[in-house]
Amino acid sequence: MVSHVTENRTWKGSPKKLDAFWDYVSTESFADITPGFKDWWDYWHSFNPTIASGEAARRYYSTKQFEITGISKVFLPFTPLVDTKFMDISNTWFRYDKNPLKTSIEKFAKFPIATNYGQDNQKQQQPRLFITLIDEYLR
Repeated sequence: MVSHVTENRTWKGSPKKLDAFWDYVSTESFADITPGFKDWWDYWHSFNPTIASGEAARRYYSTKQFEITGISKVFLPFTPLVDTKFMDISNTWFRYDKNPLKTSIEKFAKFPIATNYGQDNQKQQQPRLFITLIDEYLR
């Protein structure tokens, strides 16, 4: 959004640009595309509240999937590094290539994203760069 505003000198169109970015990088997991996945979990959760809700299970299994497969336009996994020093097979270090996210952002933002800070910022009506993440299911 800041790139759009500094380039076009208006906020108009920036929400659409941000939505287009999120649509571009979004990926569905097997839990998202499996019919009845959340309903099945919610059914068991109704009998036993200690079992995860359908939404909690969707998030859990999506995270597990993306740790292994990555998200093609955000990050890709490198080969895991197994730490053999302590002979602990569960002590595996996972590393990821973040270049896909950089490439994805560059499709939607003009770099460098730079704005003036302080009094000049108000005169030039430049927005500050603020980065935050939200969970769309909490909206």
